[in-house]
Amino acid sequence: MDTKKYEIFLEIVKQGSFTKAAEALNYTQSGVTQVMNTLEKEIGYPIFVRSKKGVSVTKAGEELIPYMQAVLRDQESLEQKVSFSKGLQSGSVTVGSFMSISISYLPRIMSKFQEDYPNIDVTVLEGGDAEIEGWLNTQTADIALCSKHSSIEFDWLPLFEDELVAVLPADHPMLERESVPMEFFEGTDFIISDRDFDYEIPHALRQANVTPQIRFRSRSDFAIAAMVESGLYCSILPALILKKFSGKVVTRPLDPPYPRYLGVAVKNCDEISPAAAEFVRYARRIITGATGKKIPWEKATHETEK
Repeated sequence: MDTKKYEIFLEIVKQGSFTKAAEALNYTQSGVTQVMNTLEKEIGYPIFVRSKKGVSVTKAGEELIPYMQAVLRDQESLEQKVSFSKGLQSGSVTVGSFMSISISYLPRIMSKFQEDYPNIDVTVLEGGDAEIEGWLNTQTADIALCSKHSSIEFDWLPLFEDELVAVLPADHPMLERESVPMEFFEGTDFIISDRDFDYEIPHALRQANVTPQIRFRSRSDFAIAAMVESGLYCSILPALILKKFSGKVVTRPLDPPYPRYLGVAVKNCDEISPAAAEFVRYARRIITGATGKKIPWEKATHETEK
């Protein structure tokens, strides 16, 4: 079967409409309808329920979605491999990333990668732990630049180590200390990331058996730092993100320390596309300065607790 039919089918599923799918793919509506009629005949049973409100997928059609996605991914990988062999270096790669990595390293990675591979389209999706896990599971993202704690279900390539730090207003009395004990946060007015956006800070608090008084939640680390700057609250954030924050807050190491391991996660390192593999090579070189021996991928064990 022509894989273009699969692409059209998946776009209809995404849009919930033949018309919107046709517009997105630059087809005529009649052309999309004809292709889907042909696909249903080839499959041998209905895959759509059509109504005045639009179209929905039958249960039998839903069961085909992951298989069609797999065929399209394999086709993309094949085309990239052939392209690389010919020296054309075309293709695409979608990268999921934490904000801290996006603002600290991605500009340099993207700049050098696009300079060397102008025909490879790179899309960056920025989000939190739960979103990145979802993007990898559905293969919306080919790779993710994230923390090991949020990627235990995936194959992992370590790159560097960060740490969580206490974030305090500039005039806070705790600044007299060289480090902030985790017990300090018990009952303290506290700002934290939205649920599912960050696994590590709640994990650090649970590990220390500490329960702060949470006053505010945000998806933005910069917003959290700005609220701390106002003098109302305290927080814990990755040290990496605060290197780019220009406001007046002060950081101190945690006691005990809480390291944060950052790197690349993929659903299966044995199936990574040539374009994605090349992007990983650039990320490793730019973040770590590594040009020598390759670091082996760590295969997922599913043993670590989230």
